[in-house]
Amino acid sequence: YVGGVFDSAGDVGAKNIARWQLGNVWTALGTGLQGYANAVAVNLHGEIFVGGSFTRAGLVEANNIAKWDGQIWQALGSGVGGSVHAVAVSGTDVYVSGNFATAGGVSAKYIARWDGTNWSAVGSGVDGPVFALGIDGSELYVGGAFGRAGDLAASNLARWNGSSWAALGSGTDGPVNVLTVRAGQVYAGGSFTQAGGLAALNLAHWDGNRWRALAGGVGKPVFALALAEDGSLFAGGESSDAGVVNGANNVAKWDGASWKVLGSGVNGTVRTLWVRGNEVYAGGSFTTAGAVSVMNLARWHDDVQSWVSLGEGTDNGVNGNIFGLAGTSSALYVAGIFSTAQGGAAARNFARFTFSRWEALGNGLAAGTVGGSIQAIAASETAVYVGGSFEFAGGRSLANIAQWDGTAWLGLGSGVNGPVAALALNPNGEVFAGGDFTQAGGGGASRLAKWDGSRWAALGLGLDGPVHALAMHGSDLYVGGEFARAGGFSAHNVARWDGRSWSKLGDGVNGKITALAVDAAGRVYAGGEFTAAGAVNVNHVAVWSGATWSVLGKGVDGSVAAMATRGTDVFVGGRFDSAGGSADIKNFARWDGVRWWALGSGVGGPSPYVNALAVHPGGAVYLAGEFTLAGDLPASRIARWDGQSWAILGYGVDDTVTALALRGREVFVGGRFLKAGKVPSLHFGRWTYANVPPSVSLASPGLGATFIAPADITLSANAADSDGTLTNVAFFAGASLLGAASHAPFAFTWTNVGRGIYSLSAKATDNDGASTTSSMVVAVVNTNIPPLVNLLEPPNNAAFMAPVNLALTADVFSSDDRVAQVEFFAGANSIGGLTSAPFSLTWSNVLAGDYVLSVAATDEHGAVTRSEPVNITVAAPEPLQLGAVSFEPTGQLQFELAGQPGSALVIEASTNLIEWVPLVRTNLATGRFNFVDEPAANVPWRFYRALYVP
Repeated sequence: YVGGVFDSAGDVGAKNIARWQLGNVWTALGTGLQGYANAVAVNLHGEIFVGGSFTRAGLVEANNIAKWDGQIWQALGSGVGGSVHAVAVSGTDVYVSGNFATAGGVSAKYIARWDGTNWSAVGSGVDGPVFALGIDGSELYVGGAFGRAGDLAASNLARWNGSSWAALGSGTDGPVNVLTVRAGQVYAGGSFTQAGGLAALNLAHWDGNRWRALAGGVGKPVFALALAEDGSLFAGGESSDAGVVNGANNVAKWDGASWKVLGSGVNGTVRTLWVRGNEVYAGGSFTTAGAVSVMNLARWHDDVQSWVSLGEGTDNGVNGNIFGLAGTSSALYVAGIFSTAQGGAAARNFARFTFSRWEALGNGLAAGTVGGSIQAIAASETAVYVGGSFEFAGGRSLANIAQWDGTAWLGLGSGVNGPVAALALNPNGEVFAGGDFTQAGGGGASRLAKWDGSRWAALGLGLDGPVHALAMHGSDLYVGGEFARAGGFSAHNVARWDGRSWSKLGDGVNGKITALAVDAAGRVYAGGEFTAAGAVNVNHVAVWSGATWSVLGKGVDGSVAAMATRGTDVFVGGRFDSAGGSADIKNFARWDGVRWWALGSGVGGPSPYVNALAVHPGGAVYLAGEFTLAGDLPASRIARWDGQSWAILGYGVDDTVTALALRGREVFVGGRFLKAGKVPSLHFGRWTYANVPPSVSLASPGLGATFIAPADITLSANAADSDGTLTNVAFFAGASLLGAASHAPFAFTWTNVGRGIYSLSAKATDNDGASTTSSMVVAVVNTNIPPLVNLLEPPNNAAFMAPVNLALTADVFSSDDRVAQVEFFAGANSIGGLTSAPFSLTWSNVLAGDYVLSVAATDEHGAVTRSEPVNITVAAPEPLQLGAVSFEPTGQLQFELAGQPGSALVIEASTNLIEWVPLVRTNLATGRFNFVDEPAANVPWRFYRALYVP
């Protein structure tokens, strides 16, 4: 991140702040700043804090300090009351300093702390502007133009330990512009001539006890300092000399004993520095760095002692002054006064840049004969293997095969005695080499051999002709080339080695195979110069199912040199003018299992062709060979297709590429070239993409989620890494780590959470250490509010006649969670319960008595509320009285009953006083009922009873 006074970064509009991102790409961050930026800092979550003199950040009102969370700008409360000159981060605390007296409406003299929610003063502050901040553990160092820190005399420098101020000796006799601190060692730069009473011209070192000069210091004010991992100090400013060394030209290195120049320096003021490994990034106001044309920003490679620009062409930086730089493993952030970055694209005062580049590996490879080159590359996690026709690698005598271990070239025993055309690695890390040789490690090995890490071994009797292609699937090795026998058995140009013996793939093919690929289902794809596979007529490509050969549509009309698979897709490269019969598909094509497809407008040039293909786990396809265009982009012999568009790899290489391999963010190429990305690189080079940080979003809880204490909150995240793998996803409440998951599904349950408001986030970290923090989701955990409940029916003091079926109805409301159960009571006795609305039930056959009714509601968190009691009376009816009984002449029985008027009555009959059969149900409307039992004449005897019923 870079801040200063500029309007563009590279060709991107960037108003005073910008980010230089891995991949040599400038990116504006939102709409930038309404004003300029002086300082930028990055916290462990990758959030960017920018300070300066501005009133808006993006669309947000922000007074002189703002945060970029990767997607949007955010204000830090109401900001501070004046310009900010320095920003430093310690955990969740952000310290800002400058020329102000208030922060968030709170008195804060020239320095303040933001804790993520509120502003506070740092003690009673200092009595003058603070230009520099440095954090070392729990201690904060400040530098500026002041005489007191709190109530303590402190000349331009002071230390805050969290509770009190301390001076650093007698300080300096002039303003301090910049500080850098590590392990108690403080370096201060500015405009002064003494430190602690000792002569120290503009730069001094405090060792915790006393001040020291750095060999005479530098001749003019120092504005920038940065410490490298090895303890070297880089200083920038306006001086043409450092110590007794002339020609420093505004930037120099102190190695602990003496000053060193950085080439011929830069031709203007350096205001900010940032160190990444052996790389030093300088920002300010200058147009050349060494002999390189730059725009206010440049990179010094301390290992190779050279300056380079950030971006291509002459319009390669930002179009104004840079005041602040900060970075992560994946990006450089640039702040200042500018409006565009690289070529005029908008980036107002803040922008981002990424770092990808070509590198030579060792001294490369040297062929023993003119035209020799690398033909094959295979990469494991720890090494890169190359095969071809060469005698030297990195200055060492190595015969046709070599290993790059990350620092040097190594031999594989004594190598092989002929060209290597193909390489493959099995899951155990063993190396298979195929080509046109008869010995490996001095022992017999006919065209194919295995290296187990210490010695070579033949694979049975090998092949009777050259091997051009290898492909692994599990423990099976597939071999293609120009041969008639494998292991002594007939096998036409293609065969399989299962680790112990050879087998053929049907009747093979009728010509040379130069490319093989195996998909996840075990289907073997072959390409080359053949027209028949088994008994099937094909055009240069075919697929083996495990039992039979099949065509891939109409195939291609020329030779195939490379194949790769991704899911059900097969990518094919070579020299052909049509695929599937379409003249619009040339040299590079995709077979989807049904038909052939072009990939954009393909590759072009005077005589283009593709020699090598590789598919990245993220889905992008890399191809290399002999071409100068990829789509409409100038691409020198290597390019990348992401499924929708083409991308180039810097300046590419200067001659034909014949081999290609991928490993994470690295692309290894081999061929006949002498330069890769304009860097001398004999036949072998590596392109390194900057690590792209992972993506992560919090899937649950969702926005606005609420919970009841004590709560169990499940946090889950969607996370991915486009150029590597994820090592973990950690979950946070504010800055507190809750837990982490190392593999998908990425989830964690936070248990027994108390009442409060929590800002939840997820942080994904990839295998290269880059991390991304999701946007925060606010979760509210409330104290459980018991439900409200009332018994609506029956009403209080209601009266009923027994027996009665009584309707009970409750009104229940829970404001914060679900009602789990509603239960009705008569006194202490449960009548019945319900788990869902409507909360109504019938209490059946209620007998006479006085009852106290109530209802209890229970929510899903166990809170219970009981309603106010309701009193009811169920009165007993008048006793039933039997009147006159008579028999009709026909034998029918007749009797009269008298009872409670309006009550329901049932008359039942039985012949054994055990089994009763209802005869009639009636209502005593008038209190009397005359009953006639007509069937009575047909039975010898019968008993009767009459009952009140509801």
